[in-house]
Amino acid sequence: MDPYEVLGIRRSATKAEIAAAYRKLAQLYHPDRVVGRPVAVQRAAERRMQELNEAYTLARKSARARMQAAEVVGEGVDPKVVEAMAREARRRASRAAQEHKAQARVSKAKRVEVQKTSNYADARPERKASSSNGTRSVMAGVAKAMFTHEIDCRRCDLILRLPPDFYARLDDTNYLCSRCGGVVICR
Repeated sequence: MDPYEVLGIRRSATKAEIAAAYRKLAQLYHPDRVVGRPVAVQRAAERRMQELNEAYTLARKSARARMQAAEVVGEGVDPKVVEAMAREARRRASRAAQEHKAQARVSKAKRVEVQKTSNYADARPERKASSSNGTRSVMAGVAKAMFTHEIDCRRCDLILRLPPDFYARLDDTNYLCSRCGGVVICR
């Protein structure tokens, strides 16, 4: 992967030009711009953004190496030595990017494992009895629950998973904590 090609800039670009190209492309391909679109489009945007991040890192490090090499050339060093230094800098930058990706994979695996073994349970639905006063209220946490289908029990700190259609069923169903039995969401 050539970082300059990914960013659409020339090899002699300055740090400011690299940053400007990255910002322009990041605004187009950022995953937050495709929320609500098909999953394939979201994944493509995530992959493209990851490519842009790696290219930006490599291009910045390469530009730094070019500047250092220019200083060395100014001191009268052989251009072949300067090119070898630049190649080594690119190799180190590429290795650092690979290590960063590996660390990110390990971190994600740890988060997934913590979620599997942590304090998770399913919310228990309960049919509502007919109320005579007709008042309606919504408990805290509905906004988070709308997007993640999870809600925290305020009494026992258990994280409860809600079914995908929970919001449509709130008129006739309360959701209770499966550990302490407290109401976690109702209308």
